[in-house]
Amino acid sequence: MTGAGFYHCSVKGVGRAAGRSVVAAAAYRSGERLEDARTGEVFDYRARGGVEDTFILTRDGAAAWGDDRARLWNGAEAAEPRANGRLATELELALPHELTPEQRKQLVTDFLTPIIQKYGVAADVAMHEPGQEGDHRNHHAHCLLTHREFGPDGFGDIANTRSITRTRKGQEVQEQVAGIAATPADIRTIRKEWEHHVNLAYERAGLDIRVDHRSHEDRGIEQEPTKHLGPSATAMERREPGSSDRGDINRDIEERNAALRERAALEIAATKAQAELAAARQLAEMERAAEIERRAEQAMQEARRAAQGRVDDVRPASETAARATEPAAPIFDRDAANRAADEKIIDAAIQAEQAAHAAARGRKDDTRARSPEAEQDRPTARGPYTEFPAPEPPRPEPEAKAEPALGKTAGEIRTAWTLSRSAGEFEEALAARGLALAEVSADEARASQRTAAFAKEVGNFAPRWREGEIVAVNERGDVYRLDARTTGEPQPDIEARFPGFDRAALLNIADTKEVMQEAAREIWKAERAAEREQARPAS
Repeated sequence: MTGAGFYHCSVKGVGRAAGRSVVAAAAYRSGERLEDARTGEVFDYRARGGVEDTFILTRDGAAAWGDDRARLWNGAEAAEPRANGRLATELELALPHELTPEQRKQLVTDFLTPIIQKYGVAADVAMHEPGQEGDHRNHHAHCLLTHREFGPDGFGDIANTRSITRTRKGQEVQEQVAGIAATPADIRTIRKEWEHHVNLAYERAGLDIRVDHRSHEDRGIEQEPTKHLGPSATAMERREPGSSDRGDINRDIEERNAALRERAALEIAATKAQAELAAARQLAEMERAAEIERRAEQAMQEARRAAQGRVDDVRPASETAARATEPAAPIFDRDAANRAADEKIIDAAIQAEQAAHAAARGRKDDTRARSPEAEQDRPTARGPYTEFPAPEPPRPEPEAKAEPALGKTAGEIRTAWTLSRSAGEFEEALAARGLALAEVSADEARASQRTAAFAKEVGNFAPRWREGEIVAVNERGDVYRLDARTTGEPQPDIEARFPGFDRAALLNIADTKEVMQEAAREIWKAERAAEREQARPAS
């Protein structure tokens, strides 16, 4: 099964409006000593540690001095005339700890290169190792991207300046926006691209792990978000873990989330095991039915061969012919041969009848009884002691219908829905077809949401049930929704269709399946007891 990796991609702005210096940000992330030429302030973070690698990426043909971190960010400060202007966009990326340092660097480079070439910006990357006291898997990268284009002549216009349509007070207006992450759609695009590159890196490394950029809520995963620590609380936690209130809150949240993840994993595993068991049972039943049909056909063929080979099937036409064909001395006992042939025919017929009966019980489609008139009109091939049905004439091909053919069970539910005049008749009609009504419980609805989300992650499909929804269930646990396909009505409502319907008498899906299985076991026991009673010799 494909594992789930950790995904994180946040987009933040670095600007003067918040009183921040992009030179200070670059010095801290790279662990270097940089001087802000605009203010004269020096930022020295060479002693901080934890920096695994740093590098700068620029587009083709950009000025060579862009590889100098101090010149690059002092140039960005000088190119921005506004007192509250944005200087850079920061992408904070969680790096897969399963990869090597070289693979992680290649991953970041592959992700940023198309962005740099498309928007003409420069990117300053600092890859950090996990802290000694923190999570050992916390490899991450800080990517500072210039807000303005950086080309052969240095800094130019603000990158990605464009006009978009927005709705303001019910009216559509045109607005100018700028920057590589100026709108929610821009951020979603960046997050999705990071997902694509991480999964591609996992695949190239031969790891069966994948990430998803969507939120837990969008994926139907029950998780509680942690609280943002901020610079002060983060520094306190690094100096002394457990020294901040928000850190304690986040630790409690992480414990609850770990329990939720474990429970969800167990539920997914249980659901998958149930699905595999149901599929195995269905396959076994199909194979068993095919084997029974094969044995029945074989027994019938043996019976026909035995009937054709009887010693007295052809009688002499006259006494003279009889005397002419009569041997001088009997070579075998005619009566004994006839008795042996009779016994062989009877044994083969009994086997054929038993096999056909077993096949009828295990068949997937119902075998409806013929009327006495139809049996009388049915042609037969007669023999001297027994008769066997002649092959039926070929039936005409059904005419093509505009509506696609329903599955067997869906068609049976529609027939029961259409012909029933009351809720009782509807339930009786379903019971005759091995089905029963059930009401989806809250736990079953939540479980289906998680199962559907998991199935979607691995490229499969599973239905999502609604709490309180009325469905049809068979003893294997297969669930059928009462919708337009199974009822023939656009928006079926069982309580409106059958006034007086009592949903209070319904069980949930699991309990209904258990009751049906218990009833099936009791029927099987009764049938076996009856067969043993019939086989017992009369005293």
